[in-house]
Amino acid sequence: MQERIQNLKKAIEFERQAELDRYAELINDQSIKEHVAAGITLYPVDFSNEQYTPFEDLLLEFKINENQDPYQFSSNGKVSLFSENNAENVEGVVANFKNNVLSIQLENNEKPDWIKSGKLGLNALPDTRTADIQLATLRTVEAGELPLATLFYKIGSKQEFDVEPLEFEGFNASQNTAINHLIASNPFHIVHGPPGTGKTKTLVQAIIQLAAAGKKIMVAAPSNAATDHITRAIARENTAVVRMGNSFKISESVQPFTLRSQVLNSPFMDVVKRLKKDAETIRKKAFKYKRNFDSEAYKERKRLRYELKEIRRDIRKIEQEMSLGFINSAQIITGTFIGLQDKKLRNLKVDAVFIDEAGQAVEPSIWTVAHYAPKLFMAGDPLQLPPTIFTDKAKSLGLGVSLIEQGIKLGIPTTLLDIQYRMNHKIMQFSNAQFYEGKLTAHESVSEQSLVSDTHETIEFIDTAGCGYTETKDESGGILNLGEVELIQKRIAEIELDEISVGIISPYRRQVSLIEESIIKQNKNAQTIDSFQGQEKDLIIVSLVRSNENGIIGFLKDYRRMNVALTRAKKKLIIIGDSATIGNDTFYKNLLDYIETQGTYRSAWEYMY
Repeated sequence: MQERIQNLKKAIEFERQAELDRYAELINDQSIKEHVAAGITLYPVDFSNEQYTPFEDLLLEFKINENQDPYQFSSNGKVSLFSENNAENVEGVVANFKNNVLSIQLENNEKPDWIKSGKLGLNALPDTRTADIQLATLRTVEAGELPLATLFYKIGSKQEFDVEPLEFEGFNASQNTAINHLIASNPFHIVHGPPGTGKTKTLVQAIIQLAAAGKKIMVAAPSNAATDHITRAIARENTAVVRMGNSFKISESVQPFTLRSQVLNSPFMDVVKRLKKDAETIRKKAFKYKRNFDSEAYKERKRLRYELKEIRRDIRKIEQEMSLGFINSAQIITGTFIGLQDKKLRNLKVDAVFIDEAGQAVEPSIWTVAHYAPKLFMAGDPLQLPPTIFTDKAKSLGLGVSLIEQGIKLGIPTTLLDIQYRMNHKIMQFSNAQFYEGKLTAHESVSEQSLVSDTHETIEFIDTAGCGYTETKDESGGILNLGEVELIQKRIAEIELDEISVGIISPYRRQVSLIEESIIKQNKNAQTIDSFQGQEKDLIIVSLVRSNENGIIGFLKDYRRMNVALTRAKKKLIIIGDSATIGNDTFYKNLLDYIETQGTYRSAWEYMY
């Protein structure tokens, strides 16, 4: 265990330093224009509004150029505001982004005097908070101060638990087995949920059962999307749930369950509103323009500012008390790993921590929330998307091996959910054989489903070999394949799309952008593989993109990601690619062989004229 933890510490330090180095490389000795091109600067931006939140936090709103992509400006990410006419920068965090307006909450809570002087810009700053928290947690584990981590590595395959075989209506045998383990007294259990096997449904049932027994539960996930998904499912059964986090990426349907929303709708907000009204009156007096600003006026302004500060302090105290009240009364707390680091949770104790989509989380992130409880349950699929790692050094130190993988290797009790409710059996079978040892079964309700309007098999490969559909690179180095986009258009035109859902997937972000620009209309959406995790559509089209003389397949080598792409379709899966490029790879050779025997194998030549 100690060697593993030491390696993880080194890996996180490499990742942390890589982020700082990447930023330094981009920011040093370059012009603002180059910073904008690199995506770390928005310039110029127009200051459009200022407002105070109900809890007296100052928000500054900036209209940004719609041609600039703020992808580096993530929710709660650190930023600095600068002016071309002022050497001073002020720092803050991103509070919201909507309709090309970026809202910033400043750290010092005061608007700079120079905000209307010259052109303004925003720099995305490197944010090492996540890495710092993970490193601190790993030191705690290393010192033996997180008993659950020590126990996890110590007992491993020695664990054997008897559970009472309760049956829950509407759940199959493997799901019932998982639920029983999750509500039993064991400190660990892993639910291995391959695509479409009802992992979320199973997890939620266990959580609801524990909550009904008076237990307090925490649920964590690596992303806002995954957290929102399980929060929605829980709230349908139990509304005593609090979703932590202030991210603007939290979906609208989950907003009513956020801590902030519940506090804002509390009856005690009437007191806050009165105090806020007083604060607004004082603020107007304190910052009122005066032609002659003498010493008496200065003293008066100083007094008003102090009074304003005291009111803010009272408001924050009330907010803190209301927040703690909701947290303490909630049966279920949900959030991302970073969202659950909120200081308001510092003294929280729960009976069990559930990790959803654990296969996508690096191990240190899970230990950052495991201290809240004596039990740790993980659910996910280590054969789908792995954790995102940026440096080869971190990968070599094992950071890409998730804790759910570690647990399965150690012999932590694991239940495989073995009946899938999403795909036609022919769509399922290739991944079943390649990844799941043939242990999955398609439920009879989906096994034979197909598109009525399509005459080909439910899994289809359109081969572009020899058609001249060669991959290209754009000016930024993004890989795309225009020929495949044109082929997608022609193939979609042959299918009756009324009342079916359609998704188009590619491993390459630039190809996705090209598809969006060219063919996306209502009822179709294009996303990268990572973005499509957890989703399903009646028809899925996968654009592999790679087509070159050297057989270089790049991202396609990540078979776990491809497992995600191949298992999103319910009724029809169409794969477009160049067999001459991918066919030398064993995985893709097996895929082509499978489609030749069980599906429809076609040539793009059919669409050339």
